[in-house]
Amino acid sequence: MGNQSRKEIRKERQAFWPQVFLCCRSIGSGILCRAHDHAWNTEWFGSIDEIWQFGKPQGWGGPWWKENVKAGDVSDPFLMTGFDKKVVHIGHDADKTVRFTVEVDFLSNGTWKTYENIPVDAGGYAHHVFPSGFSAHWVRVRVDTGCRVTVYFVYT
Repeated sequence: MGNQSRKEIRKERQAFWPQVFLCCRSIGSGILCRAHDHAWNTEWFGSIDEIWQFGKPQGWGGPWWKENVKAGDVSDPFLMTGFDKKVVHIGHDADKTVRFTVEVDFLSNGTWKTYENIPVDAGGYAHHVFPSGFSAHWVRVRVDTGCRVTVYFVYT
């Protein structure tokens, strides 16, 4: 590779190895990377098959975090496929029970089906553990009351 810049190397990899996967992270995120370590970030080039060396996929996040919503609002879709165990955490600040309707798109074709209605008591919190082996491509949540809500998924 000699005196090539990283940008030139990336262009070369993209041009000649289109199946290469690039993984970047900031220092301290805990991901193992194999290429080089710089003061601010690292990169790892590898094939899709090599990703499994990092272990099973895990993820967390959600479409709403302390978000003000209106009755009938629907969250953005959130990826659900590729994870073994799935839990959703739900909370709100309304002074009455709020019903959260969890909808799933099994085929990733925009066909949404109601999976579960989860009532959450006034100002409360609830969580739902999806059954072992449950799989859908996308999940979204519909709320029946205007309030401030959090919907957060944890996948392991």
